[in-house]
Amino acid sequence: IQPIPTTLRGEGAFRFRHLLIRDAAYDAVAKSRRAELHERFADWLERVAGEAVSEEEEIVAYHLERAFAYRRELGPADARSDALGRRAALRLGAAGRRAAARGDQPAAVGLLSRAASVGPDRGAERAWTLYHLGVELQEAGDEPAALTALDEAVRVAESGDDRSLAWRARIARTEVQTEVDPRSIPTATARAE
Repeated sequence: IQPIPTTLRGEGAFRFRHLLIRDAAYDAVAKSRRAELHERFADWLERVAGEAVSEEEEIVAYHLERAFAYRRELGPADARSDALGRRAALRLGAAGRRAAARGDQPAAVGLLSRAASVGPDRGAERAWTLYHLGVELQEAGDEPAALTALDEAVRVAESGDDRSLAWRARIARTEVQTEVDPRSIPTATARAE
């Protein structure tokens, strides 16, 4: 390994001289230990980044996501793996919404898709993630996937009694559907939604 410059004040950084050396070292570590190290790194980065953690959010999210994935590979879901998934989903969702705000649809779709895949199956955060994912998929031109995400957003919002979000997702879904086939939704139905 060799030292490299870092943007984190007061912290040292290192890198492997070659990717193959890095990969060999990583592959030699047990998956349970990898999960622990990814989680510890995410915790450390959140701590040292402090209020500027949003600048490092995608990195934090990646490590939480990896920790979650390794824990799920090694055994059934438990409270710790669920907590890692929720943390990763929150970070990925926030990073995805920021990417959308700056007009980067490919990054937004990727981050929001990852958030939906690691987060819990229900709850307000999942419903909002699916809604934003549907909107970004529409912007990216993937209407079938947008319809799927918005349908699930409606279902999750309804199961959580969030009528406002359920209707917002229905309206977005109607907009996507009329883009796909303007004649598929009768005018009266579109006005009702």
